[in-house]
Amino acid sequence: MPLQGDIRAKNVTEVLLGVQLFKQPKSRYLSVRVLEKNAQWYIKRSTGKETVPEATQWVMTHLHELFALKPVERGGGVSSLIRLISTHLEYQQQRQLVGEISEATLTIYNKSGRHFMKWLLCNGYKRLSDIERTSLRSYAMDRVSKDGLSPNTVNLEVVYFRMFWSWLQSEELVARPWDMPKLRQAIENRTGGEPFADGDLKQIRLILPIVIILILLCYIISGNV
Repeated sequence: MPLQGDIRAKNVTEVLLGVQLFKQPKSRYLSVRVLEKNAQWYIKRSTGKETVPEATQWVMTHLHELFALKPVERGGGVSSLIRLISTHLEYQQQRQLVGEISEATLTIYNKSGRHFMKWLLCNGYKRLSDIERTSLRSYAMDRVSKDGLSPNTVNLEVVYFRMFWSWLQSEELVARPWDMPKLRQAIENRTGGEPFADGDLKQIRLILPIVIILILLCYIISGNV
């Protein structure tokens, strides 16, 4: 459950990288979660505090105690990767609450995230380490061939995934950048492409009268007219 109010989601890492404040459903108190860098292990404990400033102060006071606890494995299976996307979407919701992004932008991010999570579930991706450079390309191909989206629309969705990957880098969960080029050409190569690129028909209409005149001149000069 995302926090309400004026706290930015990224502020939870200002206390210490890998430390997150969150509120569980039906709980009046904020909890703290300390993540391992591989995102597979974590420590979780209730702060016993109801406000963000109080919970933050509690974390600062009990850091030594928190890191002395034995971490437990996260949900494992599908939940490890899906949970990362869910956490990122919660972060985007906090950005919208403080005016960093619009509600319309948040809606697009949520829609893209839901589609991607559904695709991950259907294609056997369970952990962050399962994601390869070809995974996003495979997703895009499916969105075109199975869901009927245009290459341009899919490229817009890719914007979200690049942002998600950058967020993973900022959280030190991945080391490599996502340096994949735009997908439009790859998609068109797979689907047969479009007969004309954008603007081609307009250009043809502009030069067609000139071509006709040249043809007529050739006939006149050759004596056929």
